[in-house]
Amino acid sequence: MNKEEIIEFYPIKFKVNQTEYCTLWYTDEIDGFLQDEDKKIKFFANVGEAKALTESKGYSIDSEVLQITDDILKKLDMQILDCNVIITCWNILSDMAKSIDCDFLGDSKSEEIQNIYDKLFYGCNLPSLKKSGEDFLPKWADDEKNLIKKVLKNGFEVLQRALKLSL
Repeated sequence: MNKEEIIEFYPIKFKVNQTEYCTLWYTDEIDGFLQDEDKKIKFFANVGEAKALTESKGYSIDSEVLQITDDILKKLDMQILDCNVIITCWNILSDMAKSIDCDFLGDSKSEEIQNIYDKLFYGCNLPSLKKSGEDFLPKWADDEKNLIKKVLKNGFEVLQRALKLSL
């Protein structure tokens, strides 16, 4: 992170095992999370605490809070997948893994992982990608559904590692 260029942070509230942790995500050439001097992810008790720190350093913080919860693993409706929710969670957990220099299954370059990620991406139906105006509704094989669960489970294991390292 080039501190001279980062001017805005985005609050992320993680909920793991019914406990909430707030941290700050940024976007730059490489996306990541605010770290302390020891390269540990900086977690806060609440968004107000995170806001106070960013403002004291001359940065701004986005008013919208993104919540990523491990409940997704329990509530994941494998009949109809919400591609937006899954890919957001996947991407944030990927950035967490990169921030703590940890491997994440979702970052695998395997064809199987890449194909699933692409289906999720196109399933978000971003307006700039819709040529025919119709929504793309991906069909999921059982092995793909299981791999999505495995990727997200691995991502929350990465998050727990980051918490253990930082708290």
